[in-house]
Amino acid sequence: MKFTSTIFFALLVGVLGYVWNPEELECVEELKLIKAEIEIFDNPWDQPTPENSKIFNDYLECKWKKQGGLKDNSEIEWNKIYDITVDDVKQDMENSSDYDEVVYTEISKLLNKAINKCREQNIQGDTAGQTVAKVQNCVGQQLRELIEVRDFYYK
Repeated sequence: MKFTSTIFFALLVGVLGYVWNPEELECVEELKLIKAEIEIFDNPWDQPTPENSKIFNDYLECKWKKQGGLKDNSEIEWNKIYDITVDDVKQDMENSSDYDEVVYTEISKLLNKAINKCREQNIQGDTAGQTVAKVQNCVGQQLRELIEVRDFYYK
């Protein structure tokens, strides 16, 4: 139980103190968006990402392209998604002064498994942004399921 609580705390820290990276800020500016509206939706660990919001999908497409997670032809760069996600988790943990190498290593392993399960599903949306939203939702759901299973066996 402590492990699950620690992992969810580590993943949700970004929501409590949303930290904008330069690519995200560029997309907000380019698309003329309101940051507070994006912050509400951009937390796939806590809640599903809206898949049918054109504004949010456009933001996700922009963000993922700038971060290297989405090619210009709208193909997902799965290895890059892992790198970006693990780096974000580490940054969020360090920003919270709650960094723990063991927890970080476990989160990294779980993220790798979750991303690989989603990769196998060949997820596609009607647009590149919707595909990104569906991928984020898949990874978030897979991660929640993996944490539940892990927590069950270590009670």
